[in-house]
Amino acid sequence: MAVFDEHQNVIMGAAGAGGFDLGDPIANSVRFNDDDSAHTAKTFSTGSAQTTFCASAWVKRGNLGLFAPAIMGSYKDNNNLCMVYFNSSNNLVVICKSAGAFSTNMTTSTVFRDTHGWYHVYFQVDSTTGDSSVWVNNVEQPLQGPTKNNTSDTYTFGENVQHWVGRINNGAGSNYYFDGEIAECHLVIGSTLSPESFGRYSASHPNVWVPITPSGITYGSNGFHLDFAVAPGTGNGAGTDVSGNGNHFTDSGLTADDQLSDTPTDNLTTLSPLSPNAGTLSNGNKVHSGGSSWARSTLAIPVAGGGIWYFETVTTFTGGFAFGFIGSDNAETDPTGGGTDIVTYVDNNRKNVDGTVSSYGSGFSSGHRIGCELDLDNNEVRFYNNAGTSLGTISKTWTSPAVQFVVRTNTDTIVCDFDDADWSHTPTAGALALRQANLPNVVTDLGGADLPNEHFNTVLWQGNATIRSITGVGFQPDLLWIKDRDNASNFSNSITDAVRGVTKHIYTDSTRAELTSTGSQDITSFDSDGFSLAAVNTNIVHNGSGVNHVGWNFLANGAGAGNSDGTISSTVSVSPTGAWSIGTFTGTGAAGTVGHGLPGAPECFIIKNTGAAESWPVYHNGIASDAETDVLFLNNSSAASDSAVYWNDTAPASSVFTVSTDNSVNASGATMFFIAFRSVPGICKVGSHIGNGSADGPYIDCGFAPAFIMSKSVGVGSWIMLDRARPGYNPTGNYLYADLTNAEAGVGGEYIDMLSSGIKIRTTGAGINSSSVKYIDLIIAESAIGGGIPFPNAR
Repeated sequence: MAVFDEHQNVIMGAAGAGGFDLGDPIANSVRFNDDDSAHTAKTFSTGSAQTTFCASAWVKRGNLGLFAPAIMGSYKDNNNLCMVYFNSSNNLVVICKSAGAFSTNMTTSTVFRDTHGWYHVYFQVDSTTGDSSVWVNNVEQPLQGPTKNNTSDTYTFGENVQHWVGRINNGAGSNYYFDGEIAECHLVIGSTLSPESFGRYSASHPNVWVPITPSGITYGSNGFHLDFAVAPGTGNGAGTDVSGNGNHFTDSGLTADDQLSDTPTDNLTTLSPLSPNAGTLSNGNKVHSGGSSWARSTLAIPVAGGGIWYFETVTTFTGGFAFGFIGSDNAETDPTGGGTDIVTYVDNNRKNVDGTVSSYGSGFSSGHRIGCELDLDNNEVRFYNNAGTSLGTISKTWTSPAVQFVVRTNTDTIVCDFDDADWSHTPTAGALALRQANLPNVVTDLGGADLPNEHFNTVLWQGNATIRSITGVGFQPDLLWIKDRDNASNFSNSITDAVRGVTKHIYTDSTRAELTSTGSQDITSFDSDGFSLAAVNTNIVHNGSGVNHVGWNFLANGAGAGNSDGTISSTVSVSPTGAWSIGTFTGTGAAGTVGHGLPGAPECFIIKNTGAAESWPVYHNGIASDAETDVLFLNNSSAASDSAVYWNDTAPASSVFTVSTDNSVNASGATMFFIAFRSVPGICKVGSHIGNGSADGPYIDCGFAPAFIMSKSVGVGSWIMLDRARPGYNPTGNYLYADLTNAEAGVGGEYIDMLSSGIKIRTTGAGINSSSVKYIDLIIAESAIGGGIPFPNAR
């Protein structure tokens, strides 16, 4: 049970970890490698076909796009079987075939391509009522043309037939096997339960679904509960049933090494297949092979958090390999000899430091075990030879906010041992494995509210042309950006904030000056859990009958306070996290500095002259290495241009940004509005990416589960905005534009996946992924990643 203080903040999680609620701890999982046909099986001696059953399992995916990686199944003959698996398009499928008919056939609309975290899968079938459904992370999944049989057909789960975990038979003579990890697998015969029988929302992080220890479950005579606490090869192995029924399974293709400590309550890094050149991964994504390809770790280490981090590798030596460390902001760079913000051990006894390759150590041979150590406390990297002796210290100051492990092969195979239980050498005292429990606890540094979605949240509503309150934001917003989703209408992208007041509206898709509403029009108040709307639409489209809207809400510090850090005084409302600030100042017409209120230099800021028909100049440090000389405009699609009349060719500083003389940034006597952003771990990432023109697009590591992204080419191109709420599952393709009044587009399209620790681009579209084109990004978090807090659910 969680323990709370007088403010209802969790001070002791149910798992007793980090002061936050991780759920009830899961000690072990089992790795199922499809190449080994790994599974565990039982054929029941008695039992009849069933009309009603349910099942639950936590799964972490390995390879994606396989034909049918199987979670569980049962099989009598080709006409009577049940299968639960991911299809080659990565949808989750539950099929039950009775007397030759696929009478229960559920395929999710959602695709599940997140290999960085854990999914909780629950499904139930009741052919007597048709109450059949699929749930992932406690969300009932939309289905593609589902068939839910209600004619009392009977199915093979629970019958005296073969049952498998990690395997299915498709009824056409082919067996398919899971690739990845499974924990806490349950089958309940004769009744349906709910996801709440196996999990709950974290008391401290209520947007994360965490495991519980099930109790009071009646499994039915052929039901089972596999907790994988017994290693394969010991006793009944991974197939040990702890339901009380004694329905022990028999392991096949599993060894003791396949019992892991990587679980939903302590997520261990693996290699990620999400980079477009990741090569071939196997054995739970700890083995890498493939010609001239490289893969990164699924987790990244915040540089500011320090610490010493370590892993070991064993490789077959044929040349062209490298392994070590790479900055999270580094573009896809060959680790054997290119790039910046990289340190790797390279074949033939060499090292690559920021693109410079030189000799390093001696005597490497095929099969040698090499230790890789990242010392962020002392800005050093070390590699250890097969004898466990350091090959020498390499000095390295990282420019990226986080560092990942990286491996590269040519025709080699590299085995990565990330778990400290598998290490053979002795690294520096205090060296850590890259796992959830060891990461810095960024939540304690967020200030005020503890959770990212207590600082930013997206809400959706349909207008009804009546006075109403929109709730569910979770806090009182200090800036609200509203967009009409259905119509290409005027007043479409409206920004209202607490500094100027709720009656003041400016429009990102227009140069128009600020408009003012009366007290009975438009937005009437910011409230403790959202905002209130009038029935009358005057200066924003917000509540038209039957019209769908989205509202992006930002928490700052109310109406703000005076700031005299610059030569031009400002009024600034600052987020408790220091990730963004909202402000105003009165222009002087002469170049000067403005206090932004942030604890560090902003990486992006946007200005609007509220009193005149002027554009929205944007500074973003990702535009170019000399971004202070360049400008973009939020209200149009023009390419970045060089001009000194906006920022006076001066980069922003820790307490101020500089404005020059253009009326759009500093008109004499005019009220100027601004919003400034800086990267904060667990909250906000201001960055950039390079497109590759492929549907297997770039992966953007955020170090958090994203809620919102705005992206634009530094060339000609509109400002695209996507969020977690539209449509609420992957792929996320419902995009809007900041610079256009257009209705929501791309609905149902293959655009991006918003995942547990970043964004995978899935489109060839020029809006976000033209080949070799640079895009600037502003990404805001839904859930943080850090030690002592629950890892965001896989998406």
